[in-house]
This record gives sequence, structure tokens and C-alpha cells, in this order.
Amino acid sequence: MFDWNDLKYFLAVARHGSTTAAAKAAGVNQSTVQRRMVELERRIGQPLIHRHASGYQLTEFGQLLLPKAEGRRAGAGRTRNRAADTALCQRIERHCPTDLSRAAGVTHQRIATARAV
Repeated sequence: MFDWNDLKYFLAVARHGSTTAAAKAAGVNQSTVQRRMVELERRIGQPLIHRHASGYQLTEFGQLLLPKAEGRRAGAGRTRNRAADTALCQRIERHCPTDLSRAAGVTHQRIATARAV
């Protein structure tokens, strides 16, 4: 199953440029950030960051995911935004070469509602 919490580590690395700085900002060990990033990339089936001695840079797919991840994390304190989850899953599915429902466990469901979301 896709772990939405891993997005906070992706965002921290994107903002701070290294797993060390991201770990400090998130209040966890560097190895935790590194481990969660590797797992996130494995589940998505795409690299999200290029690792360089001078720091990390987002891949093209990481750049596509970044605004969606920021939107998802912005709503983390509010009621779960299923429409945003669906949009993010669809975006990931469009850009990944593998079947995510099998390879990454990412699923989404369409919800009909009479109210604006």
C-alpha cells in the first residue's frame, strides 16, 4: 500500500536539497529519510531524485509530483481530501511505466458527491 506519509520526506528533500537537512527539518534521523525515499521510489516505480555529492535534485518525474505532493500535504490537517488523492494517484499512474495497482499498491476510488469538493 502507498504510504502518504512518505510524501513529507520527499517534500523535505525537495525543499532542503539533502537527506541530512531534510532529516533535521523533519526531526528524524537521516537514515529514516533515506529509507523512506528509497521505499517511495520503489513503490512508485520511478526515481524522484538524482543523488549527487553536492546534494539532491528532483528528477523530471519528481518535479511533476512536487506540486501534487505539496497540495496533498497542505490538506493533511483537514478532512481527508479524496479528490486530491484521486488526482495524485491518476497523475502518478499516467507517468509511471508499470501497473501501480500491482507494483506499488497505489489505488484510488471514484466518489460521487452532490457537494462541491
